[in-house]
Amino acid sequence: MANQREYFRFTIPLEGSFSLDGRAEQPLQVVNISPGGLLGEVSAPIPAPHRAVVRLRLDGLYLEAEAMCMRADYDPPYRVAFCFLNTGNDFVSQLQSYLFHKAHPDVR
Repeated sequence: MANQREYFRFTIPLEGSFSLDGRAEQPLQVVNISPGGLLGEVSAPIPAPHRAVVRLRLDGLYLEAEAMCMRADYDPPYRVAFCFLNTGNDFVSQLQSYLFHKAHPDVR
């Protein structure tokens, strides 16, 4: 099966959280990320497919997006693949800018 991902994935250490019910947040450690989604590690398995709200901490900037857990591992380490949904241009442009500057710190 061909890789049909629209964006390049960045391997940048990033922390965040997710919520499956809109209330209880659980920690999320990003393994790789793109403006279209992320692969992360969580503390316990989650069902897939399942809607969630993902929150990312980007050096003082907080981004939030609705996401769909498309794939999940049920054995440790518990990895999940989230696809961002209905993010809008502001979310994508802020995330792209952050990722570019983290990947290329010497470029202004």
